[in-house]
Amino acid sequence: MKRLIFLLPFALLALKGMSQEAPSIGLRGGLANGLAVKWFLADDVEAIEAILTFRNSTGGASTFAIAGLYELHNYDFASDELRWYYGAGAHLALGTNAAGEATNDIGLDGIIGIEYRIKGGPVSLSADWKPGIAVIGTGGLVGDEGAITLRFQL
Repeated sequence: MKRLIFLLPFALLALKGMSQEAPSIGLRGGLANGLAVKWFLADDVEAIEAILTFRNSTGGASTFAIAGLYELHNYDFASDELRWYYGAGAHLALGTNAAGEATNDIGLDGIIGIEYRIKGGPVSLSADWKPGIAVIGTGGLVGDEGAITLRFQL
């Protein structure tokens, strides 16, 4: 875990060098709350998003997760500020169940959502659904991870 925290700033700097515009960072709220950072790569259509979430469940279970997603954004609406997006990626989740036992997993995620960018401003608001499934570990299918994210472009 210490190595992951140490390497995260270097990974963020490398992604910033690949991006076509400044990254945006924001707060993500839903059943799992946390931070989301998004970088657009090409023509404001391709993006990479990193999501860090914390989730506490009834009974004392808790989870910390890191997800990395590749997304495609589409402008199919009459407004240039409104777009929908979809994508896929992977996650690492570290947690404990109600009995205090470790419940760590590595898995695959999908995402679909809609985003509104305020015209000429650095603020965007998005709503998404991000289901995931554990490939390695004890997590299983997680289909209830929807959220609203408010981002500010750096």
